[in-house]
Amino acid sequence: MKKFIYDGIVTGDDFCPRIQDTDKLLSYINDSTNVLLIAKRRMGKSSLIHEVFENRLDKKKFITIYVDIFDITDETDFVKSLYRAVGQSLKLDFKLVLQTLKTFFNKSTFEISIGQDGTPSINPKLATRDIDELFADIFNGLHEYLKRHNLKAAFCIDEFQQIQTIKKPLDATLRKYIQKHHNISYIFTGSKRHTLAKLFQGQKSPLMGMVTPMELGPINQDDFYKFAKKRLKTLTKDTFINLYNHAEGESKLVQHLCRQLKLMSDDNQPLDEALAIKGVISEVDSICRNIFESLSPNGRKIIKMITEKSHTLLTKEMLQEHNISKSSAQTSIDYLIKEDLIFKEDSNYFLDGGIGSSFSLWCHWKFKGY
Repeated sequence: MKKFIYDGIVTGDDFCPRIQDTDKLLSYINDSTNVLLIAKRRMGKSSLIHEVFENRLDKKKFITIYVDIFDITDETDFVKSLYRAVGQSLKLDFKLVLQTLKTFFNKSTFEISIGQDGTPSINPKLATRDIDELFADIFNGLHEYLKRHNLKAAFCIDEFQQIQTIKKPLDATLRKYIQKHHNISYIFTGSKRHTLAKLFQGQKSPLMGMVTPMELGPINQDDFYKFAKKRLKTLTKDTFINLYNHAEGESKLVQHLCRQLKLMSDDNQPLDEALAIKGVISEVDSICRNIFESLSPNGRKIIKMITEKSHTLLTKEMLQEHNISKSSAQTSIDYLIKEDLIFKEDSNYFLDGGIGSSFSLWCHWKFKGY
C-alpha cells in the first residue's frame, strides 16, 4: 500500500516527481558544475539529491558522495566526515575498500565496523592533525582515484552552513580544491538559507562565484495531486489544492496533511480538510509554542504582524496598531531573518520558525483562527 511519507528522505516510488528540477540537477552534475541548492525548509532538497544519486545518475560513469555535517563540532569532525563519506561511496567489498583507501589516501588509516543493524561503517584514524594536509589528502586522493578509473563524481555536502561554527576558517581552503577539480560536481545545500547566502554570495566570501545557484520551489500542483491521488483515491482536486495552499506548497507539510486525511479515510470518516489541519496543528503545537515563547516581546509582535499582513509590516498604521517603533521593528526583523525564523521574498515576509511552514500554519490558527 502506498503511503504518505513526510518525516525523512524518500526515493523511488515514494519520491514525488520533480521532472524539471531533476533534469536540471542532472545536467549540472553531468557538466561537473558546482551547485548551491537553496530552498525553504522541508521542500525536499535532500530527497531530490538522493533520488538523483540513487536512481538517475549513470553508475558506470559516476560515484556519488553524500555527507551531512549537521553534527560536526570542529574541523577534525569535518575531515573525518569527508573521509567517511568518500569511503562509503566505494561500492566494493570490505577488503577492496580498505585496499583502495590505503592506496589513494595517505594521511589516515581506516577500519570497518558493523553496526547492530548490520550496516558497515568506515572509521578513519587520522595520521596528522594538520588540517591543510588532511584536506589535500582527501581531495587530491579522490581526484586521483577518479582519474585512475575514468570516473566522475557528484559530491554533496548537506547542512553546509555548519562550517561557520568551526573556529578555523575552511572556506578558503575548500575553494582551492573546488576550482581545480573538473571531474567533480560539488553540491552544497542546507537548512539555513541566510547563512548559505552569506557563504556563497557575500562580496568578501572566498566561495563567491564558485557555484551556480539552483532555487528549489514547490512541487508542481498537478504533479503533486496525481501523486497524492494514488495514495488516497477519494481525494478531490479542490480539497488537495486547499491543503496545498495552507501548506504554502511545502512538500513535507502537504504530505503530512494528506496523511491526516488518509487516517480519516481508514477510519471510515468523511474527508474533512479542516479536521486534517487541526490534527497537524495539535501534533506541532508544543514545538511551535516553545519557538514563539522563546522570542522577545518585539519578536512576537513581528510574528503576529507577518501572520496578519506579510507585505505591510513597517507602515505607520501597522506599527501603531502593535505599539512598536520602526527602528525596533527593523531590529527584530533583522534578527529573525538572521536566525532563519522568517525570510523575505520580494516585498513579502514569510514565517519559518526553524521548522518550515508548520509554524506558519500554527500561527495562522493561533492568531487568525484559520
